Amino acid sequence: MKTIFDKSFKNAKRFDNFAWVLLIVSSVLTTVEVCLNKFKCNSYVFYIVIINCFSIFLFQVATIYKEYILFKAEELKRMDLFDNSFGTKIAETRTEGYYSNDNIEFGLKKLCINNFESCFFTYRIMKSDLEWSIIKIIVFVFIFIFVALFGIQNIVILLIQATLPMTVFFESLRYCVTYKRVEHIYRDFRYLFDDYNSMRDVDALRLVVNYTATLTSGNLLLSNKTYNKMNKKLSKEWEKIKIDFNIA
Repeated sequence: MKTIFDKSFKNAKRFDNFAWVLLIVSSVLTTVEVCLNKFKCNSYVFYIVIINCFSIFLFQVATIYKEYILFKAEELKRMDLFDNSFGTKIAETRTEGYYSNDNIEFGLKKLCINNFESCFFTYRIMKSDLEWSIIKIIVFVFIFIFVALFGIQNIVILLIQATLPMTVFFESLRYCVTYKRVEHIYRDFRYLFDDYNSMRDVDALRLVVNYTATLTSGNLLLSNKTYNKMNKKLSKEWEKIKIDFNIA
């Protein structure tokens, strides 16, 4: 299935992969630099510092551009959501089959159901990858401490090179915070649909806005590999949820 926002997410993934390559390169160069300083082998340190600083600069550019592409992709995704929920034609093209609620009539309740489905998938995918985000926090905090304590004497270079592990640290921290918010919203969706027939429009709209705001503020690129791995399983679970909450 191809969606109208696939291209944007794929482009964001390319920049994300490029940033990770630069991250690995910079980590290796920083380690080498620290070792050379430790053993007083200063012949190549200057060149390593220049290459490393340039890698860090490219990393920051790639990360910023990735987040910009993600923002535009989420904008397309919201257009597609409204078209599917209300039968509008806001987007130039429409995605078929992304949501599995075609039997629900157009309106606010369908918008809420589509968001419930999206929230369920997002919550489960983020939960699956949460451990990796925590590991990244620990690893890059360790790298920062290692560099600060054992190697680089020049405070300017230290601050420049510290931006890389700190960027990854805060991105991973943002992932954990966003996960907790999505988890809370998913639980609220379950409470809301527990009494589906008496659902108030204001409660439905509040959750839709909260979920959209959480995704916008998080601006995270979820793992496509995890999505593809879990998609069939989650789709079956979602169909069961619809039956359990009498929204099939």
